[in-house]
Amino acid sequence: AHSDCGYYHEKYQMLSEEARGKKQLDDVGEFIREARRLMPNVEVICYYEQAIAGVVCYSEFRPDR
Repeated sequence: AHSDCGYYHEKYQMLSEEARGKKQLDDVGEFIREARRLMPNVEVICYYEQAIAGVVCYSEFRPDR
């Protein structure tokens, strides 16, 4: 996932930027939980990309922590 995602910006134009970001992370969390349910023996790791002070940064996204 990444900040300022064009898909979420287009699909959820009616939401504020903050609400769109929360929706995106909620959806990623839902995907992670479903993938873990369907494949309990597989480790699922997701990352979030965002620019901080002009530098692209990646952080591990763990909705359950």
